[in-house]
Amino acid sequence: MMNNEVPVLWDEECLNSSIYKDMCNGISAAAAKKQMTTKVYTDCAKLMEDASSDRTVIVIGYESPRLRDNLLRLTGKKKQVILAGLDAERFGSGISSTSPSRRGATAMLIQYLVACKREQIALVACGESSVNDLMRCEILKGYLYTRGCPNPDDAIFFYRERVDESFEAFWEKRENFDAVICPNDYVALCFIRYCEEHGLRVPEDLYVAAFSNRTLSRYCKPSITSMSINFVDVGGVFLLRMGVSGESQDGRPSDSHYDAQQPDRAGIHGL
Repeated sequence: MMNNEVPVLWDEECLNSSIYKDMCNGISAAAAKKQMTTKVYTDCAKLMEDASSDRTVIVIGYESPRLRDNLLRLTGKKKQVILAGLDAERFGSGISSTSPSRRGATAMLIQYLVACKREQIALVACGESSVNDLMRCEILKGYLYTRGCPNPDDAIFFYRERVDESFEAFWEKRENFDAVICPNDYVALCFIRYCEEHGLRVPEDLYVAAFSNRTLSRYCKPSITSMSINFVDVGGVFLLRMGVSGESQDGRPSDSHYDAQQPDRAGIHGL
């Protein structure tokens, strides 16, 4: 590092995201341990104009055309970019990343449900253009193939405009499943309410699990089985793993995936 500041470009569209707030707190905490501070920019142009900003820049933002434009501008100025929470492979060469292992988290949640004797698993409320949801579909279909399921696609329920489109599609095939995974706790809560309104008991008839492990999952009745990812720790991995350089030992950009914790047992249905 050229100075004691860690530059962070944080897209203003996600400044209120609790996940990214936790991640930035983790970056700041790790920087403080090295007697450094974080300097947050919400405007890429201002960061580029700041002659004191370091060559290494941590970028926080949703996947969007603006994010891609900012990455091109930074790499065009020979900045070493470390991308937060997204896989760098989707953005071309010269970019590093640290992100939760979504594949690992999905596989772990499936394994946990199977250990609970819930093997007929469906994915509900998947977004057709969501990279995360499509990845989770791939993992679930792989599991179903190993069980000899002839049509794994029948366990995936997408929506286009309204999330309850997928609820309605699931309802037509509800007798084929004893567990459902939703993309997040908020969708899981809506799905549970839909089930209750239609006479399907949770967890007696159906387990409901989700990703995020926010406060909602802990206090929802019935509770939600939720996969825990500590995003403060994910943020800290930026500096602790990369040595504040963003490069692997051979000087090339590198990716890191942070493993999820075990599913939250406080939210396990029926246990």
